[in-house]
Amino acid sequence: MMYTAWNISSERNQHIFEFTQTDTVQVAQEFISTSTKMQHSKQPRKM
Repeated sequence: MMYTAWNISSERNQHIFEFTQTDTVQVAQEFISTSTKMQHSKQPRKM
């Protein structure tokens, strides 16, 4: 939940302060990609 709020806030700030505009689909794809990477990094390593 916190990660979702952080991503929304970050995109909003980029839009306002850096004058960028991102499509909703691109934001969702980036969120899914980053979430997947985080989940894989938390899995224990096999020995």
